[in-house]
Amino acid sequence: MGSAAKKWRDFKSDMKALYFHEEKTDEELLADCDARVHEDDWKWLIDHWRTDAAKQRCEIGKLNRQRMTLFHTTGSKSHARVIEEEHKKNGYPPRRDEAFVITHTTKKGVPSNAAAAQKIKELENKANEQPELLEKTIEQGDLFSHVFGKERNGYVRCIGMGPSASDLHMPGTRNLKSTRLQLAEEECRQAMEEAALLRERVEPTDQKMDIVMNEVLEMKKMMLASQAKEKEQFSPHYDSNSAQDEYIYDEGENSETGYMAAEKEDDHVMSNRPMVESQPKLTQ
Repeated sequence: MGSAAKKWRDFKSDMKALYFHEEKTDEELLADCDARVHEDDWKWLIDHWRTDAAKQRCEIGKLNRQRMTLFHTTGSKSHARVIEEEHKKNGYPPRRDEAFVITHTTKKGVPSNAAAAQKIKELENKANEQPELLEKTIEQGDLFSHVFGKERNGYVRCIGMGPSASDLHMPGTRNLKSTRLQLAEEECRQAMEEAALLRERVEPTDQKMDIVMNEVLEMKKMMLASQAKEKEQFSPHYDSNSAQDEYIYDEGENSETGYMAAEKEDDHVMSNRPMVESQPKLTQ
């Protein structure tokens, strides 16, 4: 999307340079339209370029262009293409400091201007003073960032269009956070993702363990109840009659009926016993 937007801006700039002239009337400008541009779009562009906001933006662009001191030597070839070609030729992608030297040096090995030569000299001196910077990545603060400073919003130098400073998690602009804080936040984010994945794996296991433990507890209760019942039945002090009597007397509303039935049964047993005649007492 970024590349398409840039191509559209470049195309409008070309159309303005070729066909738009302030001294011409709208009718003359409408009559002189590029065949690739729709008539409605061309009319909108004419109205837009005549506004004060568009004129002011054009003047700001001219001033910024005049302030530029570093000019690349790659022509219409993008930095991304240059980096890809170097990658294929050497077998590894060039660092940003290497990409800067390649894109700001002519085919004869001469810097594009004095400003480019000064920056190339600063890169060489910094590499000699701190060779460890050659091993650092963009995220860690590479050699290029130590010489050229922080990046601007939405743009990373010597990378090409596409990735921004925030996409690369690098110290890119004044509005971005410090490198140490960014690295700490990135480590925190990765730790949170790992913890979330671990919870996803552990939670089903915990649920299964809970089910198994509940089943084990139920089986243990059943076994204890069965053992208690068997122990009670085979106890030497166990009396079925006393247990039955206790059951009868514990019947609540039927306790009186049970008691009367027990008395009648005792009377029946006593009446069926043989009578024993009483022996006369011996007298002296």
